[in-house]
Amino acid sequence: MLRSCVNRCLLMTALCLAFAAARFAAADSGSVPASSPAGGQLHAESPARAANTFSPSNQYADTLTDGWFGWRRRLQDSGVTLGGSLIQDGSWNFLGGISTRKFVYRSRLDINASLDLRQLMNIPGGQIYVDMMSIWGQDANNNLLGTLQGFDNIDAAPDLTEIYELYYRQKLWHNRLEFKIGRMDANDIFDNQPDTANFLIPSTTNAATDYLLPTFPVPVPGAVLYWRPAEKTKLMLGAFYTSRFYGNQLDALLNTLEPVGQTYGTFIIGELDQHYKIGSRLGGLAGLGVFYHIGSVSTLTGGIQNGFGGVYGFVDQTLWHGGPHRWLRCFCCLSAVDGRVSQIDYAANGGLLMQGLLPGRPRDQLGLAADWAHVSQLAGLPKPYELGLEGFYAINLGRGMTLQPDIQYWDNTGGGAYPNALVATVRLELNF
Repeated sequence: MLRSCVNRCLLMTALCLAFAAARFAAADSGSVPASSPAGGQLHAESPARAANTFSPSNQYADTLTDGWFGWRRRLQDSGVTLGGSLIQDGSWNFLGGISTRKFVYRSRLDINASLDLRQLMNIPGGQIYVDMMSIWGQDANNNLLGTLQGFDNIDAAPDLTEIYELYYRQKLWHNRLEFKIGRMDANDIFDNQPDTANFLIPSTTNAATDYLLPTFPVPVPGAVLYWRPAEKTKLMLGAFYTSRFYGNQLDALLNTLEPVGQTYGTFIIGELDQHYKIGSRLGGLAGLGVFYHIGSVSTLTGGIQNGFGGVYGFVDQTLWHGGPHRWLRCFCCLSAVDGRVSQIDYAANGGLLMQGLLPGRPRDQLGLAADWAHVSQLAGLPKPYELGLEGFYAINLGRGMTLQPDIQYWDNTGGGAYPNALVATVRLELNF
């Protein structure tokens, strides 16, 4: 039955693409659909959205492949937005950790498509989103450092190629109500601070205590409901089926990574976000989230526990705004979870992100962050905490290319299981 349901989803996607091709053929003859706004509408999932911010005259100028001789815009005007990226990371460990004798290289390829069902099938507010991901190379944390929090957010073992996300999205009631259903990365929705995306340490982008949060590299089927009672207020509720960790026909069809013997049940999460302003220009975002896992889970002492919960809160605040591409922002997050099931029972992180620091480099970014994680007494590790310090400078090379040198220092690596470590990573990101 699962395979049949997935086949139906894939068939609907194929039909939508075929319909878009027909619309594209019509557009190619010289007409643009009257219902489509000039330039079309980019969805949040599309990497081209950022390009539109910087180059109104050519919204694809900040992509490596530009506008495909006009085909990309015509597809978008017909309801199909395509995007993609390739990340390549190389890391050296100079001090401590597991090993200082290796250079570790890995890559992540991501290709996605967003189908606007208003344009394709006359379903206002409807959208189908599909994302394919492929990762190859060694897991750097397992080979170099051995941290509890990880030090690079594309590390995954083993290599994988999968349909990473496939979901249906529907907006209702003038966009005040929205739901998603399908296979999703929960961290794209929950505990998602806007100014942490370029940091490499995973616990900067989602709290170290988000134990079992269905996120990279194994998203799961789920449903999410959004409600916007006011313009700047958003409430999100989600339920995710974590029993997929035991493997089934759906997993076999969608991906090659099949972890087994892990926990099962339903992961319930809710978050309230509030946007605000200090003065006329200094905007901010505050969020408070809680989660609870329904089902059996292994404890650190080797037993079985029914259910556990956690809580997190974050603030993302602009400190200075000097123009469209010059600003300074700060962020922080506090979180806690049941220390009987998670090696990290509470944690804190924070940092600064600045853009336009150097004259003539308006789109380069400088980032500094600290990630502190307290180790549960039941974990049996030598030290009571782990601390990661990170700094990077992201150099925008134009045409969708970014070169990002990153340096990290780790204190009590792996909760004291390994010596303090100093690791450098160079990231090259290409946006298609």
